[in-house]
Amino acid sequence: MNTFALLGRSYRVLASRVTRYFSTIHEERPDPLVGIPPSLSEKLRKDPTLFRPSDFVIIRENQKGRRSLVGPLTPGATRDTAHGKVAHNDIIGKMPRSGIKTHRGTVAFTAHHPTLDEYILNAPRICTPIYPKDAAMIISFLDLHPGSQILEAGTGNGALTLYLARAIASHASDSSPPSGQVHTIELRADHAAAARRHLLKFHRGAYAPHVCSHVGACDKVLREHYPSGTPFDAAVLDMPEPWESLKAVVPRLKNDGFLVCYLPNMTQVLDLVRYVRFERIPVAMEQCVDVELKEWDVRATVVRSRTKTTQEVKVKEFQVEEDGEDEEDEKESGGPALNAVVAPAEVEPALAWVCRPKNYNVHGHTAFLVKFRKCERVIEEEIEKIVTRDILQEDEPHLDSLLNDNVCR
Repeated sequence: MNTFALLGRSYRVLASRVTRYFSTIHEERPDPLVGIPPSLSEKLRKDPTLFRPSDFVIIRENQKGRRSLVGPLTPGATRDTAHGKVAHNDIIGKMPRSGIKTHRGTVAFTAHHPTLDEYILNAPRICTPIYPKDAAMIISFLDLHPGSQILEAGTGNGALTLYLARAIASHASDSSPPSGQVHTIELRADHAAAARRHLLKFHRGAYAPHVCSHVGACDKVLREHYPSGTPFDAAVLDMPEPWESLKAVVPRLKNDGFLVCYLPNMTQVLDLVRYVRFERIPVAMEQCVDVELKEWDVRATVVRSRTKTTQEVKVKEFQVEEDGEDEEDEKESGGPALNAVVAPAEVEPALAWVCRPKNYNVHGHTAFLVKFRKCERVIEEEIEKIVTRDILQEDEPHLDSLLNDNVCR
């Protein structure tokens, strides 16, 4: 192979890598307002809060409160429900909280923009997502802020990717490049494609510029695209055996940065901690938690009165046999007869409260979250002491051992 062929091959490889790197950031998406009536298009351009084509919408049942995800909104399309068909045209152009009619003419639903939690729980999935309760705790553990550079190994369904991107996204102008980035790696191409679709569908793709996707093994991708330095402020690993990638991930994590591993089983946690200990990985374990969420049913209710409209006072010790004696007893005692029928005062319905856990809707164990902090020793001060004592050249073995001793105390 001649020199020009080698140069051409190298250029093609470099171009493919650059295209893959920037495909998530600079991908052009078609205008969803093309092809709709000009009057409606102008209305939608003026008010971005209105529902428009390609949007995803949560429709909530007015009676029972059940929620369904509808989308992408397409002119002329319909959605079948238990109450009847819902036309997408009846949603496009409406404001949030608008009533939505079915083909039967009844207003059975209310339309909302989906929250990220609602989107993750209701969107189609190719694999099990990281649920909102765990995603919120991971973001808290990583101590994220706008502008952070995050490494995610194990994109999966893209659920955690969306939460991470929203946490580090800044509100800079559209012309400026995004400062915060989520560098996500997925081994399976089909999972990466599904995550990419979710990233573009939610919130009109607002967080897509903050995500850089890679397909391949974690160690290989890090060697190719991040060969040196410590580019990441934090990292999260959602992998069956995360310890196999620690030697590639930890050196690229900034010192004092956080690493979180998502592990379903305690045996995986034990294997991870054992590996960190015996391989002398420069991280310190800070927490291992199992996040549980218990939803409560709190609502007002009306207690039915158990008091009858009339009640008979029973006499245990004696029984009056003659009717005339009842009147005499009433005159003597100044009250009703012992065996008389008493009509109590009317009892108004009492307002009470129901406060109890929704046992049928409790999300149980999903995974253990193991939090580490990188803790390489800062040795500049000790090196300066060696230099000031003029033993730098005489004690080179001591300096070498000092440089290699990067394990936490």
